[in-house]
Amino acid sequence: PMFLIFGGNAFLMKFKYDSKTYKFTTTYEEIFNTSIVGKEYTFMQGMRVFEDAQNQRYGISSATHNGDYNVQFGMISTDFSGKYLWSDMFPAANQYGSGTGSHPYSLITSSSNDGWVIAGLALRQTSGVPEGRMAKISTKGDLVWDTRFVYPTNSAEMSVECYGVSLCKDGGYITTCGSGWEGQIDGVEDKYTWVALLHRTDADGKVDWQKAYTNQTGPNNAGEFVVTTKEYGYAMYIDSNTWGPGDTGGNFGLMVLNPDD
Repeated sequence: PMFLIFGGNAFLMKFKYDSKTYKFTTTYEEIFNTSIVGKEYTFMQGMRVFEDAQNQRYGISSATHNGDYNVQFGMISTDFSGKYLWSDMFPAANQYGSGTGSHPYSLITSSSNDGWVIAGLALRQTSGVPEGRMAKISTKGDLVWDTRFVYPTNSAEMSVECYGVSLCKDGGYITTCGSGWEGQIDGVEDKYTWVALLHRTDADGKVDWQKAYTNQTGPNNAGEFVVTTKEYGYAMYIDSNTWGPGDTGGNFGLMVLNPDD
């Protein structure tokens, strides 16, 4: 399915396409087209659509706000025919206080097939420092648990982009993020400040371990996605300026790790 947002309304559409060319045919068949309007909040940006085959429904994560543009995790669910089931906004709230902004990036069905897990970032209310956020939403739209990943810094310019989340063999989750400066030095982006982060949790969102990875020539390696390998290790995809040819920028980095290394 395709998920679009226009004028605060969300549209979920599914089409048939030519399986040989992987392109829409000139006379494509529209399977469904559903318009969704938030009751007390506005959908701003669609992030991921994930199919829950066991429960015959779609989960859609969305950046959402409630009128003050304080962006938060949002979630929409429909059945396989596109029929609207529910939607809600899940404001960030933890030991740093409530009402802090948060932005979803990645989505996956939960290991117990009873909901979805969203990964993204959240801002501390007291300092505005970004940190990783992972939350589980049930198939009925309830917040089950909410976890934070803190990267030690006092700078409000740090950005944590948790773009990838995957399931682990024990039912836990592995999330990759990039953390570094978004600012510039003398008008030039500081390209030696980013590191690739991995966060491992159990099935209940409790943090097992957190690690940061870079190489000897200087950190600029933002974690973009992570998957588990056949040996139950991890393969992390990295946007890198330091792995690969020097000073080329935007190289594709791949790091393979042993199980729970």
